[in-house]
Amino acid sequence: RLPVCFVKVRSDDPPLVVMLNKMFEGVRAKMSTLHRHRQQVALIVAATPTLRQYEQSSGVRAAFLPYGVSPRFGIHANASMEYTHDLGFTGGWQRFNPRYPMRGQAFSRNNTNRMRERGVRIFAPNHMLKAEEYIRAIATSKLWFATSEVGEHASTRFYEVLFSGRCMLVCNRDLAAYAPLGFVEGK
Repeated sequence: RLPVCFVKVRSDDPPLVVMLNKMFEGVRAKMSTLHRHRQQVALIVAATPTLRQYEQSSGVRAAFLPYGVSPRFGIHANASMEYTHDLGFTGGWQRFNPRYPMRGQAFSRNNTNRMRERGVRIFAPNHMLKAEEYIRAIATSKLWFATSEVGEHASTRFYEVLFSGRCMLVCNRDLAAYAPLGFVEGK
């Protein structure tokens, strides 16, 4: 659901700018709410290439706004830290979430066991990390695993890993999701 703010918006309030984040569920209902309040909404912003569809269904102008990254992710970018993991991945506790279809395939128990048998040191926690733990995990991993999410959406993970100065393994060929990041096919 969209924020309760729409209930409290008065006709003489300044127009709203609505940021859409992680639009996985209830998209039609959210667009319908935006359409009903389109006189009060000046702009929709999101980090997804599906903005034109949102613009058409809501009747509100939409603009691409990439995710920002906390400067904390860059603190180890040029540091020569010892690698404690060959492959890093967060979201292990969500690996079978339907929003991330490739996670379950790549990080199934069979696959991770086979990698470990071959000596690959894998970082895949089964709980949510604190920010500093997460930043250190990226910094001490040689390669970070990332996929886009359902809906052609490159998550904040892409920005965080790239800003950290580490190498990212992009495992699915979702050109629409990667285009806003500046990724170009064949380059």
